Amino acid sequence: MRTPDFSGLWRLNPAKSQLTGLGVSKIGMNIEHDEPRFVQEVKTASVDGSISLGRFAGNTSGQEFSNHVQAPTMVSTAAWIDNELVIESRVEGGGKTSAHFRDHWSLSDDGTELSMEHRDDDIAGQLTVLERVTETHGA
Repeated sequence: MRTPDFSGLWRLNPAKSQLTGLGVSKIGMNIEHDEPRFVQEVKTASVDGSISLGRFAGNTSGQEFSNHVQAPTMVSTAAWIDNELVIESRVEGGGKTSAHFRDHWSLSDDGTELSMEHRDDDIAGQLTVLERVTETHGA
């Protein structure tokens, strides 16, 4: 089985997404995916006009990796289940877990849509659908 390649520039499709309580108006994402490694760089615009930037790097080997998201540490594992990448993370601070996420990434058959779905975690029901950016001026 060949695994999907999430590499590319992506932009939020708000009509197809269900963003729970985030107050987000725009998301632009650049993903570099060279199996088993991936790097996700995200630019988010909130409805209040604020902009945030984030970077999340990991691997699909099932081994634990860490990222610093602002002040807390996010400890994650990522592994393939069929054609879906499941990234499980816990946010740790002060010696305890403050949040748990299980993000299911999948590509449409034609590779133009990336779905990031939270089915069974602290933000269950959230679905982020991104469209591949093909024009040269980016996300």
